[in-house]
Amino acid sequence: MNKARSKKWRVKQIGSFTATVALSALVVLAAQHLTTARRATAQSDQAQELRASAFVLVGPGGNVLGRFQPGPSANGQLMLLDDGGKTRAVLTGNGSLVVFDADGVTTRFEAGYRLTPGAGGVPPINGVLVDPSGSFDFLPVTP
Repeated sequence: MNKARSKKWRVKQIGSFTATVALSALVVLAAQHLTTARRATAQSDQAQELRASAFVLVGPGGNVLGRFQPGPSANGQLMLLDDGGKTRAVLTGNGSLVVFDADGVTTRFEAGYRLTPGAGGVPPINGVLVDPSGSFDFLPVTP
């Protein structure tokens, strides 16, 4: 009878140990699940485009460095500004690229194909316009 009781006690002890290990494993898995960051997944049910009437690029100091917005002719316009807030280059949706002097007002270079006058009465363009003091040159030939 003593052997039977000892065997029963041994089975209970093994069962108790197994249950403790299993419960510990479940607690560890639950803790990992709750503390681990979830992986980012694509949200296929969300729209894949972003719409706005303008986008503004701001530098580390809070100054505006660029704008993507509707232009005066209702075309898109990408405007790049220097760190002082002066316009230095504008790429327009009507087909032109305009580069300004450091004053942000004086046009120094314009290129593109635009059949209609630009803002402020700028004439149509089919090619390149430069400031009267500007010059043309070629890039050096690379080996």
